[in-house]
Amino acid sequence: MATFQERLKELRKAHKLKQAELAEKLGVSMFTVSVWERGQRMPEFDNLEALSSVLDVNIAYLLGASDDPSPKGVPSDEDFQKWETEDEMENLRLAFERITRLSKSSQSIILAAASQAYKEDKISGTLAEGYEVTVRPLPDSPQAEKEGEEEGC
Repeated sequence: MATFQERLKELRKAHKLKQAELAEKLGVSMFTVSVWERGQRMPEFDNLEALSSVLDVNIAYLLGASDDPSPKGVPSDEDFQKWETEDEMENLRLAFERITRLSKSSQSIILAAASQAYKEDKISGTLAEGYEVTVRPLPDSPQAEKEGEEEGC
């Protein structure tokens, strides 16, 4: 999907508007429109609403989160749910990257805490439907050795 700045520039040109003309319709400076089109800054929500109205598309399309340009006003709950899930997945990916950079002992501490929380059922029901989390010891961790001993009993 296209990025916000690509969509903005494409839609502005499709409506045969110059940056200055679009800026005037929005009540912002031409510099502001230029900064948006270069991807150096994102508009505030009220400007996104105004852009979607002037360019006759929905905000999700304008942001590059949808390929359906039909104007439908404020994003739907489904749109927000999708964005939230994508944000959560990105946060999990970043957390995993950070954890893998930690020492083995720090990783073991995090694993033990996650295992305990799971055992206490503090995280059940918090995942999106259709997903599950499996907590297992890292190879060469004290927990892996402990589980290996328990299985060998």
